[in-house]
Amino acid sequence: MRVCLLLVLLAAACGGPRRSEDSKVRDQEIKRDIMMEFQGDERFVDVRVTCEKGVVTLDGAVLDQAENDRAQYLAGGVSGVEEVRSRLRHRSR
Repeated sequence: MRVCLLLVLLAAACGGPRRSEDSKVRDQEIKRDIMMEFQGDERFVDVRVTCEKGVVTLDGAVLDQAENDRAQYLAGGVSGVEEVRSRLRHRSR
């Protein structure tokens, strides 16, 4: 148990996953990690993610502004993200 805790603490101290030196690969890694953050959350099934040079764009639809804010927060928390741009629309209930 102590070994697992130590590994988690060491990983957190390293500042997140290492990213590729190739910008196209790095953007794909960022996109993958954001999609993993959204995975299994029904609020974000209609959200598409693109990334270019660390700038993430969210397109699609969410229910309301709170979901829009949450999507931006999750995306912005991913290592390597420089900026998050939201083009999310609010769908009708």
